[in-house]
Amino acid sequence: MAGNAFIRETIQRLRRVRNSIVRDMPFFGCLTGLLRFSLDTDVHTVYCDGERIAFNPAFLAAVSDRSLKFIMLHEILHMALDHKRRRENRECDVFDLAADIVVNSAILHECGMDESSITISMAAPTPEYEYCTGVQVHTLPDGEEGYEYTAEEVYEKLMKKKDEDGNDTDDDSNGDDSNSDESDDDESDDDESDDEGSDDEGSDDEGSDDEGSDDE
Repeated sequence: MAGNAFIRETIQRLRRVRNSIVRDMPFFGCLTGLLRFSLDTDVHTVYCDGERIAFNPAFLAAVSDRSLKFIMLHEILHMALDHKRRRENRECDVFDLAADIVVNSAILHECGMDESSITISMAAPTPEYEYCTGVQVHTLPDGEEGYEYTAEEVYEKLMKKKDEDGNDTDDDSNGDDSNSDESDDDESDDDESDDEGSDDEGSDDEGSDDEGSDDE
């Protein structure tokens, strides 16, 4: 019975939040009619497969209503923009980040650039989900807002930044090699100095032999 009560309360809550989207943001509200909601204990937080938004029951219970509204908008836009299909053969993690930047920035722009509109917070302290709280990513590496670009354009910029960071790492490694070469050169110089010192000692010995010959 307790399980049925939770499901009923959850359904009522989802409807209440969806109705607030319809009331406050009619365009996005129309899109919510295209989706079904479900509970799925196999997912850690939430996902959208293009037909439904599935929530982990514990995560759904933990987030505030305002956060739930943002999450719904976030998943609805992913679906409306067909991001799952448009990923194609691109790097999954990078494209998903690009799509998140576009979607979150679009929501932020629609809400008058109020960052609280794209903030995930917990209704009660929940260490398990602490990592996903706070203002969600919405800008490119150079600080530009994602809503000005397509997910593909943001992806290209992220990949360029990733390549540049990789090149910087290679340059640092080469710099370390150069330092190692300089150290090797210094050691070679020390060895040459030692050899010269040995030659001088040899010369002194020869001088001693000559003095001995004079005595004879």
